[in-house]
Amino acid sequence: MTTDKDFIVLAHRGSGRPENTIPAFDRAFRRGADGNEFDVRFLKDSDDLAVMHDRTVNRTTNGHGPVRGYVPESFTRLLAGDDVHVPLLSGVFQRYRYRYRDGKAIYNVELKEKASFSKYSHLCCSTTWWNVRLCRHFTAKRII
Repeated sequence: MTTDKDFIVLAHRGSGRPENTIPAFDRAFRRGADGNEFDVRFLKDSDDLAVMHDRTVNRTTNGHGPVRGYVPESFTRLLAGDDVHVPLLSGVFQRYRYRYRDGKAIYNVELKEKASFSKYSHLCCSTTWWNVRLCRHFTAKRII
Protein backbone atom coordinates (compact mmCIF):
# COMPACT_ATOMS: atom_id res chain seq x y z
CA MET A 1 0.00 0.00 0.00
CA THR A 2 1.28 3.46 -0.86
CA THR A 3 0.81 6.62 1.14
CA ASP A 4 0.95 10.30 0.28
CA LYS A 5 4.56 10.30 1.48
CA ASP A 6 5.48 7.79 -1.24
CA PHE A 7 4.78 10.32 -3.99
CA ILE A 8 5.63 13.90 -4.69
CA VAL A 9 3.17 15.69 -6.95
CA LEU A 10 4.78 18.33 -9.17
CA ALA A 11 2.74 20.55 -11.44
CA HIS A 12 4.21 20.87 -14.95
CA ARG A 13 4.79 24.60 -15.61
CA GLY A 14 2.28 25.28 -12.86
CA SER A 15 -1.39 24.61 -13.35
CA GLY A 16 -3.16 26.21 -16.28
CA ARG A 17 -2.43 29.36 -18.20
CA PRO A 18 -0.43 31.46 -18.34
CA GLU A 19 2.23 28.78 -17.92
CA ASN A 20 5.38 29.28 -15.86
CA THR A 21 3.91 32.23 -13.95
CA ILE A 22 3.20 32.95 -10.31
CA PRO A 23 -0.61 32.57 -10.78
CA ALA A 24 -0.05 29.14 -12.40
CA PHE A 25 2.23 28.06 -9.53
CA ASP A 26 -0.25 29.39 -6.93
CA ARG A 27 -3.07 27.47 -8.64
CA ALA A 28 -1.02 24.26 -8.54
CA PHE A 29 -0.45 24.61 -4.79
CA ARG A 30 -4.15 25.32 -4.20
CA ARG A 31 -4.95 22.13 -6.11
CA GLY A 32 -2.66 20.08 -3.87
CA ALA A 33 0.69 19.96 -5.68
CA ASP A 34 3.76 19.56 -3.49
CA GLY A 35 5.85 21.67 -5.85
CA ASN A 36 6.25 22.91 -9.39
CA GLU A 37 8.32 21.92 -12.39
CA PHE A 38 9.43 24.81 -14.54
CA ASP A 39 11.98 25.78 -17.12
CA VAL A 40 14.62 28.49 -16.93
CA ARG A 41 16.79 30.31 -19.44
CA PHE A 42 19.68 32.71 -19.27
CA LEU A 43 19.15 36.45 -19.53
CA LYS A 44 21.46 39.11 -20.93
CA ASP A 45 24.06 40.43 -18.46
CA SER A 46 22.54 38.67 -15.43
CA ASP A 47 23.18 35.86 -12.98
CA ASP A 48 19.44 35.49 -12.47
CA LEU A 49 17.42 33.22 -14.75
CA ALA A 50 14.20 33.74 -16.67
CA VAL A 51 11.34 31.34 -15.93
CA MET A 52 10.46 30.52 -19.54
CA HIS A 53 10.11 27.33 -21.57
CA ASP A 54 10.60 28.67 -25.09
CA ARG A 55 13.76 30.19 -26.59
CA THR A 56 11.77 33.29 -27.46
CA VAL A 57 9.12 35.22 -25.57
CA ASN A 58 6.86 35.34 -28.66
CA ARG A 59 4.39 32.53 -27.86
CA THR A 60 3.75 33.22 -24.18
CA THR A 61 4.13 36.99 -23.77
CA ASN A 62 3.39 40.31 -25.42
CA GLY A 63 7.08 40.62 -26.32
CA HIS A 64 9.22 39.44 -29.21
CA GLY A 65 12.68 38.01 -29.54
CA PRO A 66 15.00 35.63 -27.72
CA VAL A 67 14.97 35.42 -23.92
CA ARG A 68 18.76 35.91 -23.94
CA GLY A 69 18.20 39.34 -25.47
CA TYR A 70 16.44 40.66 -22.36
CA VAL A 71 17.92 42.07 -19.18
CA PRO A 72 15.97 41.22 -16.00
CA GLU A 73 14.24 44.60 -15.77
CA SER A 74 12.82 44.42 -19.29
CA PHE A 75 12.00 40.72 -19.03
CA THR A 76 9.85 41.13 -15.92
CA ARG A 77 7.87 43.92 -17.61
CA LEU A 78 6.60 41.44 -20.22
CA LEU A 79 3.02 40.26 -19.80
CA ALA A 80 2.04 36.60 -20.11
CA GLY A 81 -1.63 37.40 -19.63
CA ASP A 82 -3.88 40.10 -18.21
CA ASP A 83 -1.61 41.87 -15.70
CA VAL A 84 0.48 38.69 -15.27
CA HIS A 85 4.19 39.40 -15.50
CA VAL A 86 6.73 36.72 -16.27
CA PRO A 87 8.93 35.85 -13.26
CA LEU A 88 12.62 35.47 -12.60
CA LEU A 89 13.91 32.39 -10.79
CA SER A 90 14.91 34.48 -7.77
CA GLY A 91 11.35 35.83 -7.57
CA VAL A 92 9.84 32.34 -7.62
CA PHE A 93 12.16 31.16 -4.86
CA GLN A 94 11.50 34.30 -2.81
CA ARG A 95 7.71 33.93 -3.10
CA TYR A 96 7.64 30.27 -2.11
CA ARG A 97 10.45 30.28 0.45
CA TYR A 98 8.02 29.16 3.16
CA ARG A 99 6.24 26.54 1.02
CA TYR A 100 7.46 23.22 2.40
CA ARG A 101 6.61 19.55 2.50
CA ASP A 102 8.18 17.80 5.47
CA GLY A 103 10.31 20.89 6.03
CA LYS A 104 11.69 21.06 2.48
CA ALA A 105 10.82 23.17 -0.52
CA ILE A 106 10.34 21.20 -3.72
CA TYR A 107 11.19 22.45 -7.20
CA ASN A 108 12.05 20.67 -10.40
CA VAL A 109 14.00 23.21 -12.42
CA GLU A 110 15.05 22.45 -15.98
CA LEU A 111 17.72 24.60 -17.55
CA LYS A 112 16.83 24.82 -21.24
CA GLU A 113 20.18 26.29 -22.31
CA LYS A 114 23.54 24.78 -23.02
CA ALA A 115 25.91 25.90 -20.30
CA SER A 116 28.98 24.77 -18.49
CA PHE A 117 27.95 22.33 -15.80
CA SER A 118 29.96 24.18 -13.15
CA LYS A 119 28.06 27.43 -13.78
CA TYR A 120 24.73 25.63 -13.85
CA SER A 121 25.32 23.62 -10.67
CA HIS A 122 26.34 26.79 -8.83
CA LEU A 123 23.06 28.45 -9.80
CA CYS A 124 20.94 25.43 -8.90
CA CYS A 125 22.61 24.51 -5.64
CA SER A 126 22.43 27.86 -3.92
CA THR A 127 21.36 26.93 -0.42
CA THR A 128 20.24 30.51 0.18
CA TRP A 129 17.33 29.93 -2.22
CA TRP A 130 16.02 26.48 -1.35
CA ASN A 131 16.30 23.36 0.76
CA VAL A 132 15.61 20.56 -1.70
CA ARG A 133 16.15 20.81 -5.37
CA LEU A 134 16.00 18.68 -8.45
CA CYS A 135 17.77 20.43 -11.29
CA ARG A 136 17.87 19.03 -14.78
CA HIS A 137 19.85 20.10 -17.78
CA PHE A 138 18.69 18.68 -21.09
CA THR A 139 22.24 17.76 -22.10
CA ALA A 140 23.50 16.77 -18.65
CA LYS A 141 24.24 13.15 -17.85
CA ARG A 142 23.44 13.56 -14.16
CA ILE A 143 20.90 15.13 -11.85
CA ILE A 144 22.13 17.40 -9.09
